Amino acid sequence: MTFLPGMTPVENTGAAQRARERALLERRAAARIEAERRILEAGVRRFQPITREQQRFLECDSMGRVVLGGNRSGKTYLGAVETVYRLLGEHPHLKVHRAPVKVWACSQDLPRAVRAKGQGDVEVHRQLETLKQMIPVDAMRGGSWATAYSPTEQTVRLANGSVCQFKGYSQGPLQFESQALHFCWFDEEPEDKTIFTSALMRLADHGGSWILTATPVLSLLGKGWIEELWDQREERKDEYEVFQFFTEDNSTLNQEAVDRILAGYTEEERLVRSRGMFARIGGRILAEYDPRKHDAPDFIPPASWRHILIIDPGWTRCAGLFAAIDPDGYVWLYYEHYVEKRRPDFHVAVLNEYIKALGLEDIELHIDPANFADKNTTTGHTSPSDVKEMREAFDALEEKGLTPFKWFRPSKAINADPLAYRVKRYLQADRVRVCKRLKHWRWEQERWTMVQDRDTPAAREREVPERPKKRDDHLMACTRYLFNLLPDALPEPAPRRERTPETFVREHLEKRIERLQKTRKF
Repeated sequence: MTFLPGMTPVENTGAAQRARERALLERRAAARIEAERRILEAGVRRFQPITREQQRFLECDSMGRVVLGGNRSGKTYLGAVETVYRLLGEHPHLKVHRAPVKVWACSQDLPRAVRAKGQGDVEVHRQLETLKQMIPVDAMRGGSWATAYSPTEQTVRLANGSVCQFKGYSQGPLQFESQALHFCWFDEEPEDKTIFTSALMRLADHGGSWILTATPVLSLLGKGWIEELWDQREERKDEYEVFQFFTEDNSTLNQEAVDRILAGYTEEERLVRSRGMFARIGGRILAEYDPRKHDAPDFIPPASWRHILIIDPGWTRCAGLFAAIDPDGYVWLYYEHYVEKRRPDFHVAVLNEYIKALGLEDIELHIDPANFADKNTTTGHTSPSDVKEMREAFDALEEKGLTPFKWFRPSKAINADPLAYRVKRYLQADRVRVCKRLKHWRWEQERWTMVQDRDTPAAREREVPERPKKRDDHLMACTRYLFNLLPDALPEPAPRRERTPETFVREHLEKRIERLQKTRKF
């Protein structure tokens, strides 16, 4: 053993140990730096999706994709990943255009217009910074960001000839014309919808595709248009698909810090910023409705249950809601009739076919009480009420032998409880199940909101009373009428047993077998 001059063996041993520890730390630091360098150079090639929704997004081959998500939910990161795949002409899951391609990256402002406060000319453009991180260094023109990115042209050029040009919504719609694109990425929602539609036309030449990643913050201001894309997602599924990312799924965030921040927001803003939901200015009336808890698979309840049909007639829109009450007192909403601009005989014929197919001989029928009165006209004569016209239509079907059940025995619905407190109590008690097929019911309950108080001196002197908006509320009116027929939700918890269609089918078969065994003769 070698000793240093003037040191005892004990001291010498301690110094050697410290030297070894220092060398180990230096090696670890060097390894970390090397790993970060490899990550930087590998870029998108190193990316791995974290959640199943991210994986589904990357595997989607629709022409368009809409990603609604909370702040810091990873939507911009995924948008950059997909954009880089297109620029490279290489995609791990899809067949894409070969390089070179032309791409637009659109956001609120151009990179040169975005400055970090207190940092001079340092740019903090989210799209630019994320693309800079995700594009592999060896794929950049000249092998570096400095040679690939042109601040004056606002473009990034790759070695394979692909070009990504940054566009800002603040430039106006005319700047989104006259170019042929292979791919377009919108980060956040442009206030002017014509920017979006103009950019989509640029994709026609090459049959290109697009993505929109957004947190719907404009809905907090009572503005925005991307809610149309959400509403029409089923009818236009051949054009685009919708995805939803949640802030809570981002494992890189300090969730305790996120929860503290969200706790300071209103309920509406909390839903917008954490889950990408649309705000309802004035407040949702059925805020207790939770799809994760109250939604159920499509299901036809047994005819032995109590079945109720509620109708809200009208020329602009006629709504009908079928409901059944199971033996445990749960309310199942299992079918809806939602048709515009058709005569009463059409509605009666459709409802008659459905009731006949289900064998609902004892169904209860309740109709909006306002539709029992004859209608006044400008000519001074009165027109028959909706109920009277529906009765005549039913009688006509009965004369032809098309009505096996005399189901048209209407009663006046109970038009009370305008704010649906009874419905809310049933939802709170977890005694409601809504089948998946009721898409119009869900569409209305999202929009069934309170009248918003106007923030003006006159409005503060004359407060707007609490009441729902009279718009898109036909099935919601049917829902109120339905629950007004039922008792208040019981205070004790709902029975804890499996509640699925398969359960009821199995119980029905067991009872049927039991009855057959009792009637067998030995």
